[in-house]
Amino acid sequence: WMPAACNDQPYTCDWGTGRIYRHPLVCRGAGYEATQDSFLEINRSTDLDVDAIGNIYAASWRNGGFKWSGPDVGFIAKLRPEGLAEIALPDAERASVADLVTVLAGPSHRLRLEAQRAILQRSLAAEAQPALVALARDASARSAARVAALFTVALGRGEAAVPALTALAADASVAPWAIRALGDLAAAGTKVPQETLRAAACAADARTRKEAIVALVHAGDADAARTLLPRTADGDPVVAHTAVEGLVRLASTREADVITACIAAVDGADTDAAVRHAACRVLGEIHSEAAVDAVLPRLAVADASRTDLAWAAARQWRRESRWQGDGWGTRPDTRGPYYALEEWSASPRIATALGESIAAAAAAELPALARVVGLHRLPEATMLSGLASRGGDPAVAAAITAYFKLAGGKPSPAAAALMAAKPVPTVAPVEPSLAGPLAADGGPTLAGRGVDELLALAESERGDLGLGAHVFVAKKCVACHAAGPDSAGFGPSLANAAGIYPRRQLAESILLPHKSIAQGFKTNVIVLDDGRSVVGFVTREAAEIVVLRDAQGAEHRLQRAAIDERSELPTSVMPEGLVADLSVRQFASLLDYLQSLKLQ
Repeated sequence: WMPAACNDQPYTCDWGTGRIYRHPLVCRGAGYEATQDSFLEINRSTDLDVDAIGNIYAASWRNGGFKWSGPDVGFIAKLRPEGLAEIALPDAERASVADLVTVLAGPSHRLRLEAQRAILQRSLAAEAQPALVALARDASARSAARVAALFTVALGRGEAAVPALTALAADASVAPWAIRALGDLAAAGTKVPQETLRAAACAADARTRKEAIVALVHAGDADAARTLLPRTADGDPVVAHTAVEGLVRLASTREADVITACIAAVDGADTDAAVRHAACRVLGEIHSEAAVDAVLPRLAVADASRTDLAWAAARQWRRESRWQGDGWGTRPDTRGPYYALEEWSASPRIATALGESIAAAAAAELPALARVVGLHRLPEATMLSGLASRGGDPAVAAAITAYFKLAGGKPSPAAAALMAAKPVPTVAPVEPSLAGPLAADGGPTLAGRGVDELLALAESERGDLGLGAHVFVAKKCVACHAAGPDSAGFGPSLANAAGIYPRRQLAESILLPHKSIAQGFKTNVIVLDDGRSVVGFVTREAAEIVVLRDAQGAEHRLQRAAIDERSELPTSVMPEGLVADLSVRQFASLLDYLQSLKLQ
């Protein structure tokens, strides 16, 4: 009953824009490409659902906040296509097998799901198997019905379904799902034919190859690693990524087989560069002495593959520690590669080997190796130990700059001394002020005017984009807010503000910053064990550190162990009256500038 233009596609709800979007899909190999159309405008949209008789239900969180906001919050809107006739629903608890299979083959997914559940809950799968298999084989039937029939057999029959699923895997039109079902059974301990899975891993269809990789990992036989490794260079990026992640997962049960296959790829003279790169990625995810013993000797003599092997060693250097039960909050540590790093038995020799590798590398390799070391947050000493004998090499400065760009922080005196052979030019910062263009733009200020009057002026008045950009810098908005997709920012991003908020709401958020505070930007008060208090919003939380940004844009890095108390205030870090000294035209120009910050 769903209108054809709206059927068979995913929907999403966007709280900020107050819209529900539909996303028509185009199959692209093992994945999809999604477009976006507006389906429904509804205040603070939060969810969408449908029933089996033609009703659509859209949920709104109108008047609600992130905490209890009183009883008058939200509503459910019910939509129904015009002219839709009443639909008779089958009695799933009493329907015959033939009737249930007929419903399962029908056009309604909600009824199909109910029929599938009835067959399973009433233990009718054995009786229904001939009809279900016939439906799965029927090329004229709906694709969704064929897939549902196939999985009903797999779920209801288990090991007894393997012959039928193996036969269906030979039919290209349902092969991906037949292979997926076989993989599910393998994960539950059922023996499935490996030759079928290996053949599917080389199929012409990308989705079939992807499902075969997952199934081979679930089956976990001794030859799986050798089958999966060539797929890491698959022309379909989803298949290639799944192969890498599958090998990492397989190593938890077949570590020796995975390491052997990866070593053969690294050592092979004719190995494809993409496969060698992927093999090193997999080795880097295996934290065992055997994996380290495979990487470090090769790192010492590598040439073309040195950066890949260095990445593997750097990834092995630390591992994820045991979770202590704490959370990330709304500002997690996004640097990676692990949330809480810990050293292990091989860490010291890995760091030494990386330093020696940098020392032996050609000048052209240094920036790439330094980026690898910085990305994985190895200490500066590891990099400097490799550069110590190369103080006069012009590539040293580039390497040190590349390291600190990813590792963070500033070069130590020792690093600065090595860079002295090629100083990195710096530009003295210019402190913005209201002088210059702003001083020349006089007129009555906003001070003393009512909020309603200012909001009305904000909607009616227009200014100058260039002036607005100057106001944005002069008022130090840039210290906390990102103004573009690539610019830094620690407060709510303004890079697509106009795409989410109307002009009046943008103006209100500036004039009344405490009225509605974005989730994750509440003002935190942290009291330290030495008696100091720090006030700001959290920009990042890691296992051992909390980073706050204060009202002046200054960053504070606080050790968790030094925090005595932590609480939230109902006010924003952004002060009221920030724009009181601006003229109406200057304020309008600032709004013009914010509305121009649209993501491309």
